[in-house]
Amino acid sequence: MTALQSLVLAAQVAGVSPAPLFESGLAVNVPQPILSLPLAEITAAQNSSKIIRNVDGVLLAFSAASGPEMLWLRVSGEGVARQWSWQELSGGVSASFGNQTIRFSIDERGGVTAGSVSFNLLDDMWRLYEKAVRISIDPVLYAVTYEDGFSGVPRSVSLIRKDSEGMGWISYRSSDRLAEIHYFVAVNGVLYGMRLEGEMLVFYSKPIEATILEMEERPAF
Repeated sequence: MTALQSLVLAAQVAGVSPAPLFESGLAVNVPQPILSLPLAEITAAQNSSKIIRNVDGVLLAFSAASGPEMLWLRVSGEGVARQWSWQELSGGVSASFGNQTIRFSIDERGGVTAGSVSFNLLDDMWRLYEKAVRISIDPVLYAVTYEDGFSGVPRSVSLIRKDSEGMGWISYRSSDRLAEIHYFVAVNGVLYGMRLEGEMLVFYSKPIEATILEMEERPAF
């Protein structure tokens, strides 16, 4: 099993409902809002990660996305927008853009074939990481992405970080989990969470009795 296969397997095992982040009874204080991000701002930043590729004479815009289970690929052009999960791409898919029908597939290392064009989805994912809105919870830097659910990727928020070895990790939250504050990390005795509030993504913090560092996330790329 390759390293990437191991990561994908870990992500599949982790799913989107991992174990509780902290033991009951640790949180002691009322959470306080520390940052509000407009969803429109998050979406605009991640849309800037699109890259245009000429696929057999058709100009298509490509971008990566974080969704349930694993990474997704978005493709748009000729008035058509499509998106597929890594799992769907691994079996091969076809889509028509204008008068051209193009086949898409992905290998175990993230290599995408789109018609006669080849690229790596992980490169597009790092491009998303660089272009996205970022927040800093020292010592962790997160890129923030938001899916509104209308584009085919389920409504959700993802926090993407890069570790010291250059590995990408994703904290994925479906929208139903964000109706209430959902805590995702604790650093130096402070617990951090987030909640969807109207057209804003609001981050909260509160002190905890124990000094812990836990991350509810999955290895991704």
